[in-house]
Amino acid sequence: MLTDPQSATFTLGSKTLVRVNQDQYSSEYYLRETDTEYRIRVRHSKIAVSSKNPLGLERHNVEFTETTFATGTVPEFTRKCYAVIEAPASKMNNAMWACATGWLSANSYANAAAINQWQS
Repeated sequence: MLTDPQSATFTLGSKTLVRVNQDQYSSEYYLRETDTEYRIRVRHSKIAVSSKNPLGLERHNVEFTETTFATGTVPEFTRKCYAVIEAPASKMNNAMWACATGWLSANSYANAAAINQWQS
């Protein structure tokens, strides 16, 4: 089980979110401040064996959401970032998570900045 609370660095810096919901295979962590709310959702599921996936699949998803509330001059808006790893249970590994996060953060986030500028 993940620890409670969870810490993550969002746009406005490091935040500590407490668990507000836990179901069989998911948890949600939350923090509300005066002008912004933060959420981390962690979900797990299985995709059944089929002709396309003879080993079946496990799917693990983590989602970060940051909602900035409306002011007199700026409407409410939300930023969301998530990652998914999907593989047969026997083929699951941590290296794919490290590959994705390392690639996005490489060279002072140059790849993430390029993607935000519609580069592919």
